[in-house]
Parts: sequence; C-alpha cells; structure tokens
Amino acid sequence: ESRIRARASLISLDEARDPERYAFPLEVSDPDIVQSDNAGTSHFCVVDAEGNVAAVTTTVNLPFGARYSVGGAPMNDEMDDFARKVGEANAFRLIGGARNLPGPGKRPVSTMSPTIVFLEDQPILCIGASGGSRIVTATQQVAMGVLFEGLNLDWAMARGRIHHQANPNTLGIESRAHIPNEAITYLEQLGHRVETMAFSANVQAISIRDGKTPRLVAASDPRKGGIPAGK
Repeated sequence: ESRIRARASLISLDEARDPERYAFPLEVSDPDIVQSDNAGTSHFCVVDAEGNVAAVTTTVNLPFGARYSVGGAPMNDEMDDFARKVGEANAFRLIGGARNLPGPGKRPVSTMSPTIVFLEDQPILCIGASGGSRIVTATQQVAMGVLFEGLNLDWAMARGRIHHQANPNTLGIESRAHIPNEAITYLEQLGHRVETMAFSANVQAISIRDGKTPRLVAASDPRKGGIPAGK
C-alpha cells in the first residue's frame, strides 16, 4: 500500500512529466524496472463446469522465438526480456534495470498479465492478452470497462484503447478510439506527445458473474478475429 501511495504521488494531473520522474525511489544500483514481452504470445481463459477458473498466457517472445526449433518445437528468445545492459532498451523499447540483469535462477520481468478478478472470494472475471508491451494497458482498460463502467464484455473489448509505456515518451491512441480532438489538444497542452497507434493488444476474457448471479459470457478480441468456444 505504501508503494502504491508513493507511485500515485509522482503523478500530476496538470502536466506530463519526464518518464524518469515516474520511477520508484530505488537504490542507485537498482534503477526502475520496466517490463516486456510478446509477438509469439497466446492467452486463453477457461471456466469449467465445476467453476474452476484458469487464465493462461504462453509465449516464445518475438515471432517464432529464437527462430530455431528442436523436435518441431520453437525455442523461445526470452533472454530479450532480461536487461542486456542497465538503461538499454529491449525489442519493445522498454528500459531494463539492474535487478533485471541475467543471472542464475532468475526469471525476467514480463508484461504477461493473466488475471482472475475476485469479489467476496468469488471469481467474477478471467482476462488476459497477447501483444507485447501493450498487454498491461489493454487488459486494464477492458477490465475497467466491465468492472467500473458496466460495459458488456464485447463492447469493452472492441472499443478503442490508449497506451503509454514511458519509453518512447508518446501516448498512442488507436484510430478506433474516437477520442475528441479537444481532449487530444488538452493532452498536448499538458505536454504529451500524441500519436495514432496501429493496434493494441489482443484480449481474451470470460465474465463469470452478473453481480452475484453466475452467468458465463466469453469474448475474443475482434482485432485478432478469434471467437470464444465452449458450451
């Protein structure tokens, strides 16, 4: 909770700040860690007849991973999720910190976000995405649309999204987002560099309850052309 407060205190509603201002106060030898992942990534959500829930994200990282296969299985290139050098960007232009340098027994940071949301100890939403550095913002925006705006799952998933990852210091807006020009002008006045974003991540989700009533509703992101399956 204290770390959440510390992070919130760094954010200003009056101006866009340099990305370095948003870093957690860490030791000099441990600069802020930024996450990474994707393009050989898949996510699926499952709810079975007994109410068991699974949110699963798998990845080989970049397309075709290491571009090398063993026994017909592609090898991953997850080493790119480690920081090759402190302050150096990976394939998704995310900056790595000292704590994310490669080492024995270590696991690289990742933007994979398989998520199960609970209300009063009952699962109400299973969600996740594929799409590299855009996974977190896409998953968050769809979940917030369902949980806080009362949108149905299909609409929450289909509507346009925005994305910012500090580096590059640009605010990406999907063309389908239909954000008013006045809002974009306001963001630019605050200091944001706004650009059109070709696409967001691909979200998969299952809404498990309507309030306290069990009711399964599944949706697949129209950006990828998938459809939910099951009965």
